[in-house]
Amino acid sequence: MNTTPVIDGERLKQDILAMGGIGGSPAGVTRRAFTPEDAVARAMTVDLMREAGLDARVDAVGNVFGRRPGEDSSLPVLMVGSHIDSVPDGGMFDGCLGVLGGIAVVRALNEAGVSTRGPLEVVAFSNEEGAWGAGTFGSRAFVGLLTDEELNAITPGGQTIAERMESVGLRPKAWRECVNPYPVKVYLELHIEQGGVLEAEGLDIGVVTGIVGTSRWSVTVRGVANHAGTTPMRMRDDALVKTARFILAVDEEARRADDMVATMGRVSVYPDAANVIPGLVRMTLGMRSMKQERVDLALARLQEVARSLSAVDMETIISKLPVLMDESLVNEIEQACAGMGLRYKRMPSGAGHDAMCIARVAPVGMIFVPSRDGKSHVREEFTAWQYAVLGAQVLLNTIASLA
Repeated sequence: MNTTPVIDGERLKQDILAMGGIGGSPAGVTRRAFTPEDAVARAMTVDLMREAGLDARVDAVGNVFGRRPGEDSSLPVLMVGSHIDSVPDGGMFDGCLGVLGGIAVVRALNEAGVSTRGPLEVVAFSNEEGAWGAGTFGSRAFVGLLTDEELNAITPGGQTIAERMESVGLRPKAWRECVNPYPVKVYLELHIEQGGVLEAEGLDIGVVTGIVGTSRWSVTVRGVANHAGTTPMRMRDDALVKTARFILAVDEEARRADDMVATMGRVSVYPDAANVIPGLVRMTLGMRSMKQERVDLALARLQEVARSLSAVDMETIISKLPVLMDESLVNEIEQACAGMGLRYKRMPSGAGHDAMCIARVAPVGMIFVPSRDGKSHVREEFTAWQYAVLGAQVLLNTIASLA
C-alpha cells in the first residue's frame, strides 16, 4: 500500500452535479427508467467506470456493472452500488450517491495503489424507482424474481414494459441471462437517509440495521350514489363518509406505537361530482414496519373496521417482508465510523432499496447520510457535500477492511 485511500470530494461533487443535469429542470430531476434520459445516464455511468479503469458492461435489463480485478479473480465479488433512475421531479442524490460514490471508492483505491484480494464491482441497478411496474426491477432480475408477465404489462401510452426497454436498446426477453451469474461475497449500498432523523439528532452517519417490510392494499368502499340536495342525511349511504372513518382508523392504528407507519396515498371518488353523493371510493393503503407481526395485527384490526362499515373490500397489491442487514457488516460499518471519529447510530430504513433484493443471495449492509430537512423524491432533496463525502469515505474504509 502506497498511501491511505482518500475520497476525492470535489470530483464526487462534480459527478453528482453532472448526473443531476441529465433530466434536470427547475422542477427537479426527471430521469425515469427506460427513457432517453435514463439511457444517457447509463452511458455516462459506463464512461465514468471506464475512466476509473473498470471493465464496464450493461446487461439485458439495463443494469450497469464495472469490475475491478482482484489478486484472485476466482473469489466472490465484493459489490457496491445503488441506482441512477429517478422519480418525476425528484432530487439528484437518491440512488446516484451510491453509484457515483462507488466509482469514487475505486478511484481512491487506484490512486493509493491498493489492490483487493477478490474482485470489486460497482453496479447501477435499473428501474429501482418502479417507473413501470414494481420497483427494484434490476436487482430483482439479478436474483431471479422478475417474470415474463411483468414484462408484458401495459404502461401508460400503450407500450408494454418490454417494448419500452427495447426502445432504449435493452433486451428484456433475455432477462434470465442476468440471474446471479457469479457469487457475491457482500453487497454494500451508500444512500441518503430520505428522512430527518440524522439531521435532527446532529449525526453524521446512519448504520442501517434493516429495511422495513412494505405491504400495500387496494381498498374499495361502496355506498349508494344519489342526489346531493334531495336525499336526507338519515337516508344516505355515503361512500366517502365510510372512507373517512376508515382512514381515521388507519391513522389511529399506526399511532398505537412507534413501530409502524401507514399511508392512504391515493383516493379516487366516484362519480366525483359536487351535486352527487359519492357512491364508490377506491384508494390505496400502505403499511411499513420492521416487525411483520405488527403489520399482521394492524391488518386484522382494520379488517374488523371494514366489516363494521360494510361494503369495504381490501385486496393485496404487494407484500414484502422486512429484511435485516448482515450483523457482521453492521459491525464493520460501525468500526469504520468509530475509526473516523464520526457521530453515528444504528437505524432502520423506512424506504425500500436494492439491498433488500440482493439480501437473497449475499450478506448486505447499508450506510445512510443525512438529508436536509428530511426531504427526498422532491427537487429540494439535498445532502450537504461534506456528508456525501463522509459517506463515501465510510464506504471506502469498510471495503478496505473487508477486501
